[in-house]
Amino acid sequence: MSSINSIKTSDNNLKSTIIRVLTIIVVILAFFWLIMSLISDSSSSVLDSSTPISAKFQLMFWSFGGALLGGILGLRCLEKGSRFVHTLALVGLISGAISLLLQLLMIWGLIPLVESSLFTINITVLGRLMIATLATAVAAIAVGLVGLIKDDGSSISLLKMVSTVCGIGFWAITIVLLFMDFSAMATSITKALTMLGVMSSCFVVCSVAALILAWFDKKDKVEALLENKGSDGNNSQSSVNFGMGLSEDVIEKNVKARLAEEKVKAEREKMPPLQSDEMAPTVSRDNEVKIEQPVDLSAMQEPPK
Repeated sequence: MSSINSIKTSDNNLKSTIIRVLTIIVVILAFFWLIMSLISDSSSSVLDSSTPISAKFQLMFWSFGGALLGGILGLRCLEKGSRFVHTLALVGLISGAISLLLQLLMIWGLIPLVESSLFTINITVLGRLMIATLATAVAAIAVGLVGLIKDDGSSISLLKMVSTVCGIGFWAITIVLLFMDFSAMATSITKALTMLGVMSSCFVVCSVAALILAWFDKKDKVEALLENKGSDGNNSQSSVNFGMGLSEDVIEKNVKARLAEEKVKAEREKMPPLQSDEMAPTVSRDNEVKIEQPVDLSAMQEPPK
């Protein structure tokens, strides 16, 4: 048991360290973005005459900002999800790290994003790899978050299944488009973009619908639990509002603890008081005989002869 707790503690420490490091980097980049924007006239040609250095810090800010958000969501999937969700989260986090590295290299001009010939402009192989890893990270984490939705009904299962299929389909179409020859796909680019739009729209709608149904099911479950235990309406509503942001296990524990408290309190109220408040306090001693009512000794005396 202690080893499991130590593993959980180390995981929480690693998660906190990653989030703190990314947060500090984002704040530093925002500061340099602001400073370089104010002095852009004198520093626009320090490293690259075509791209101002303030724009480079701006792009780095958004790259690390996306990494921060993706890291938080991916680590959440690792913490709470099933094995399938864990796999998606790992794929998303690794792909996001590779994409972030390639983005930084392209921002500072170390590797090109596009290559141009006499009449055409194409995305380089590394540029396509960067976009592919970015799309993989976004799709994997998004589908993993859908997997975290509590599945308590057939409607939610269907919505989650449709969202998962649409998310994987969106990723697959994006990868195919990236690694196809642009001249070969020029005739079908409109249809491909239409498919991407339909897939993404269906994913968003079904995911939001599943999330709403799961929220309603959680609320109904807590209300039913409180009604079965005989709790009054005010306590029921306050407990429901209190548990909306918690998991079902935590909600059930809170409800049971509250009901146990109310039961003990009700039993205490039903018990008769040990001593009336109007009576003076008494002190009992060992071997002391208590007489509840006074005894009439006159009746025990013998009559005079």
